[in-house]
Amino acid sequence: LRHLAWVTALCVLFFLPFLALLPNGNIVRMRFAIPSVLVENDPASIFLPTGPDSPARVTADHQSGSALMSRLVGAWAVGVCAISLQGLCAVFGISLLHRRSVCHVPKSIALDKISSKVGMQRNWELRISTEITPPVAMTWGVVRPVVLLPKEAAIWPEQRLEAVLLHELAHARYNDSLSQILAFTVRAIYWFNPAVWLAVRALRVEAEMAADDAVLHSG
Repeated sequence: LRHLAWVTALCVLFFLPFLALLPNGNIVRMRFAIPSVLVENDPASIFLPTGPDSPARVTADHQSGSALMSRLVGAWAVGVCAISLQGLCAVFGISLLHRRSVCHVPKSIALDKISSKVGMQRNWELRISTEITPPVAMTWGVVRPVVLLPKEAAIWPEQRLEAVLLHELAHARYNDSLSQILAFTVRAIYWFNPAVWLAVRALRVEAEMAADDAVLHSG
Protein backbone atom coordinates (compact mmCIF):
# COMPACT_ATOMS: atom_id res chain seq x y z
CA LEU A 1 0.00 0.00 0.00
CA ARG A 2 2.87 2.38 0.71
CA HIS A 3 4.34 1.55 -2.68
CA LEU A 4 0.99 2.22 -4.34
CA ALA A 5 0.68 5.53 -2.49
CA TRP A 6 4.02 6.76 -3.84
CA VAL A 7 3.14 5.62 -7.36
CA THR A 8 -0.16 7.52 -7.15
CA ALA A 9 1.60 10.66 -5.93
CA LEU A 10 4.07 10.56 -8.81
CA CYS A 11 1.22 9.99 -11.28
CA VAL A 12 -0.44 13.16 -10.01
CA LEU A 13 2.81 15.10 -10.43
CA PHE A 14 3.21 13.71 -13.95
CA PHE A 15 -0.22 14.88 -15.12
CA LEU A 16 -0.09 18.20 -13.27
CA PRO A 17 1.68 20.17 -16.07
CA PHE A 18 -0.95 19.03 -18.58
CA LEU A 19 -3.59 20.99 -16.67
CA ALA A 20 -2.10 24.14 -18.21
CA LEU A 21 -3.22 22.86 -21.61
CA LEU A 22 -6.88 22.88 -20.61
CA PRO A 23 -9.11 25.67 -22.04
CA ASN A 24 -9.12 27.56 -18.74
CA GLY A 25 -5.60 26.65 -17.77
CA ASN A 26 -3.84 29.60 -19.36
CA ILE A 27 -5.58 32.83 -18.33
CA VAL A 28 -3.73 36.07 -18.93
CA ARG A 29 -5.03 39.09 -17.07
CA MET A 30 -3.98 42.50 -18.42
CA ARG A 31 -4.45 45.70 -16.49
CA PHE A 32 -4.77 47.72 -19.70
CA ALA A 33 -6.25 46.75 -23.04
CA ILE A 34 -4.14 49.28 -24.95
CA PRO A 35 -1.75 47.56 -27.38
CA SER A 36 1.88 48.60 -27.13
CA VAL A 37 1.84 49.48 -30.86
CA LEU A 38 -0.58 52.33 -30.15
CA VAL A 39 1.64 53.61 -27.39
CA GLU A 40 4.62 53.73 -29.71
CA ASN A 41 3.06 55.00 -32.95
CA ASP A 42 -0.11 56.91 -32.07
CA PRO A 43 0.52 60.64 -31.52
CA ALA A 44 -2.41 60.67 -29.15
CA SER A 45 -0.48 58.36 -26.86
CA ILE A 46 1.34 61.38 -25.42
CA PHE A 47 -1.85 62.07 -23.46
CA LEU A 48 -1.76 58.63 -21.84
CA PRO A 49 -0.65 58.45 -18.20
CA THR A 50 3.08 58.12 -17.62
CA GLY A 51 3.10 56.94 -14.00
CA PRO A 52 3.88 53.46 -12.65
CA ASP A 53 0.60 52.18 -14.10
CA SER A 54 1.06 53.64 -17.56
CA PRO A 55 0.79 51.36 -20.60
CA ALA A 56 4.44 52.01 -21.47
CA ARG A 57 5.55 50.99 -17.98
CA VAL A 58 3.33 47.91 -18.05
CA THR A 59 4.80 46.93 -21.43
CA ALA A 60 8.36 47.34 -20.14
CA ASP A 61 7.57 45.24 -17.07
CA HIS A 62 6.01 42.60 -19.30
CA GLN A 63 9.14 42.46 -21.49
CA SER A 64 11.35 42.18 -18.41
CA GLY A 65 9.21 39.40 -17.04
CA SER A 66 9.29 37.59 -20.39
CA ALA A 67 13.11 37.76 -20.46
CA LEU A 68 13.30 36.33 -16.94
CA MET A 69 10.85 33.59 -17.84
CA SER A 70 12.90 32.70 -20.90
CA ARG A 71 16.02 32.30 -18.75
CA LEU A 72 14.16 30.12 -16.25
CA VAL A 73 12.73 27.93 -19.00
CA GLY A 74 16.19 27.60 -20.54
CA ALA A 75 17.71 26.52 -17.21
CA TRP A 76 14.87 24.03 -16.73
CA ALA A 77 15.42 22.61 -20.22
CA VAL A 78 19.15 22.13 -19.53
CA GLY A 79 18.32 20.13 -16.40
CA VAL A 80 15.78 18.01 -18.27
CA CYS A 81 18.32 17.26 -21.01
CA ALA A 82 20.99 16.30 -18.46
CA ILE A 83 18.70 13.83 -16.70
CA SER A 84 17.42 12.49 -20.01
CA LEU A 85 21.01 11.80 -21.04
CA GLN A 86 21.43 9.85 -17.83
CA GLY A 87 18.38 7.79 -18.76
CA LEU A 88 19.75 7.05 -22.22
CA CYS A 89 22.99 5.84 -20.64
CA ALA A 90 20.99 3.54 -18.36
CA VAL A 91 19.09 2.08 -21.33
CA PHE A 92 22.40 1.49 -23.14
CA GLY A 93 23.79 -0.22 -20.05
CA ILE A 94 20.79 -2.54 -19.86
CA SER A 95 21.20 -3.47 -23.51
CA LEU A 96 24.84 -4.36 -22.83
CA LEU A 97 23.84 -6.57 -19.92
CA HIS A 98 21.31 -8.34 -22.12
CA ARG A 99 23.88 -9.00 -24.84
CA ARG A 100 26.38 -10.29 -22.30
CA SER A 101 24.00 -12.90 -20.93
CA VAL A 102 22.45 -16.18 -22.05
CA CYS A 103 19.13 -17.91 -21.48
CA HIS A 104 19.10 -19.98 -18.33
CA VAL A 105 16.89 -22.90 -17.30
CA PRO A 106 17.69 -24.12 -13.77
CA LYS A 107 17.43 -27.87 -13.32
CA SER A 108 16.46 -27.81 -9.66
CA ILE A 109 13.50 -25.39 -9.87
CA ALA A 110 10.34 -25.40 -11.96
CA LEU A 111 9.90 -21.87 -13.26
CA ASP A 112 6.16 -22.21 -13.73
CA LYS A 113 5.73 -23.04 -10.04
CA ILE A 114 7.78 -19.98 -9.12
CA SER A 115 5.53 -17.83 -11.28
CA SER A 116 2.37 -19.22 -9.72
CA LYS A 117 3.66 -18.66 -6.19
CA VAL A 118 4.07 -14.93 -6.76
CA GLY A 119 1.03 -14.57 -9.01
CA MET A 120 2.98 -13.81 -12.18
CA GLN A 121 0.74 -14.51 -15.19
CA ARG A 122 2.79 -12.99 -18.00
CA ASN A 123 5.53 -14.66 -19.99
CA TRP A 124 9.00 -13.80 -18.79
CA GLU A 125 12.59 -14.67 -19.65
CA LEU A 126 15.32 -15.86 -17.34
CA ARG A 127 18.91 -15.07 -18.27
CA ILE A 128 22.26 -15.42 -16.53
CA SER A 129 25.23 -13.15 -17.01
CA THR A 130 28.42 -14.43 -18.63
CA GLU A 131 30.54 -11.78 -16.89
CA ILE A 132 31.09 -10.63 -13.32
CA THR A 133 28.61 -7.78 -13.78
CA PRO A 134 26.02 -7.29 -12.47
CA PRO A 135 26.80 -8.52 -8.93
CA VAL A 136 23.08 -8.88 -8.08
CA ALA A 137 19.91 -9.98 -9.85
CA MET A 138 18.05 -7.45 -11.97
CA THR A 139 14.65 -7.18 -13.63
CA TRP A 140 13.45 -4.95 -16.47
CA GLY A 141 10.76 -4.87 -19.11
CA VAL A 142 6.99 -4.44 -19.11
CA VAL A 143 5.44 -6.59 -21.85
CA ARG A 144 7.83 -9.55 -21.45
CA PRO A 145 9.96 -8.98 -18.35
CA VAL A 146 13.54 -10.19 -18.20
CA VAL A 147 15.14 -11.50 -15.01
CA LEU A 148 18.93 -11.39 -15.12
CA LEU A 149 20.89 -13.45 -12.61
CA PRO A 150 24.55 -12.83 -11.77
CA LYS A 151 27.14 -15.30 -12.99
CA GLU A 152 27.56 -16.89 -9.57
CA ALA A 153 23.86 -17.84 -9.51
CA ALA A 154 24.82 -21.02 -11.38
CA ILE A 155 26.12 -22.46 -8.09
CA TRP A 156 23.50 -21.02 -5.76
CA PRO A 157 21.59 -23.47 -3.55
CA GLU A 158 17.98 -24.12 -4.48
CA GLN A 159 16.50 -22.15 -1.57
CA ARG A 160 18.48 -19.00 -2.34
CA LEU A 161 17.74 -19.19 -6.06
CA GLU A 162 14.02 -19.60 -5.37
CA ALA A 163 13.96 -16.60 -3.02
CA VAL A 164 15.77 -14.39 -5.53
CA LEU A 165 13.48 -15.42 -8.38
CA LEU A 166 10.38 -14.78 -6.27
CA HIS A 167 11.72 -11.32 -5.40
CA GLU A 168 12.49 -10.40 -9.00
CA LEU A 169 9.19 -11.77 -10.30
CA ALA A 170 7.38 -9.70 -7.68
CA HIS A 171 8.98 -6.63 -9.27
CA ALA A 172 7.66 -7.77 -12.64
CA ARG A 173 4.20 -8.52 -11.28
CA TYR A 174 3.94 -5.05 -9.71
CA ASN A 175 5.16 -3.44 -12.97
CA ASP A 176 8.04 -1.80 -11.15
CA SER A 177 9.83 -1.15 -14.43
CA LEU A 178 6.90 1.00 -15.52
CA SER A 179 6.72 2.81 -12.17
CA GLN A 180 10.46 3.46 -12.30
CA ILE A 181 10.10 4.96 -15.78
CA LEU A 182 7.33 7.15 -14.37
CA ALA A 183 9.54 8.15 -11.45
CA PHE A 184 12.43 8.96 -13.78
CA THR A 185 10.20 11.11 -15.98
CA VAL A 186 8.76 13.01 -13.01
CA ARG A 187 12.26 13.58 -11.64
CA ALA A 188 13.33 14.97 -15.01
CA ILE A 189 10.37 17.36 -15.08
CA TYR A 190 10.76 18.52 -11.47
CA TRP A 191 14.55 18.16 -11.16
CA PHE A 192 14.72 21.49 -9.33
CA ASN A 193 12.53 20.24 -6.46
CA PRO A 194 14.40 18.24 -3.78
CA ALA A 195 11.12 16.80 -2.49
CA VAL A 196 10.63 14.98 -5.80
CA TRP A 197 14.07 13.37 -5.52
CA LEU A 198 13.15 12.17 -2.03
CA ALA A 199 9.83 10.82 -3.34
CA VAL A 200 11.59 8.89 -6.12
CA ARG A 201 14.00 7.41 -3.58
CA ALA A 202 11.12 6.47 -1.28
CA LEU A 203 9.35 4.75 -4.18
CA ARG A 204 12.44 2.66 -4.89
CA VAL A 205 12.76 1.64 -1.23
CA GLU A 206 9.09 0.70 -0.98
CA ALA A 207 9.33 -1.30 -4.22
CA GLU A 208 12.10 -3.42 -2.71
CA MET A 209 10.18 -3.91 0.53
CA ALA A 210 7.02 -4.87 -1.36
CA ALA A 211 8.98 -7.48 -3.34
CA ASP A 212 10.41 -8.87 -0.10
CA ASP A 213 6.91 -9.06 1.36
CA ALA A 214 5.77 -11.03 -1.69
CA VAL A 215 8.56 -13.57 -1.05
CA LEU A 216 7.51 -13.96 2.57
CA HIS A 217 3.83 -14.28 1.72
CA SER A 218 4.62 -17.01 -0.81
CA GLY A 219 5.83 -19.19 2.04
